Amino acid sequence: MYFDWEGSIISRLLINILTYHKYIWNIVNSPLIVLTINFSLKIINPKNKKMIYTLTLLVILMMNIYTFSQTITWIAGNITYSL
Repeated sequence: MYFDWEGSIISRLLINILTYHKYIWNIVNSPLIVLTINFSLKIINPKNKKMIYTLTLLVILMMNIYTFSQTITWIAGNITYSL
């Protein structure tokens, strides 16, 4: 089933469910992004956390529009890259 399901059954099921119910993914996506940033900071443990938060915000705001649309706002791409 690798060629039919792209090798990931769970992400394909989530994509099929959440593309129909986009409002659920909008609610789930924001905490996932925040948790990813927070867990990354706990692993890295930087000296200047304010600077890291500022840089993270700038990276999101200055991101290429095509990259942003395929990784953040597009449901299938976001689920694939988040899981």
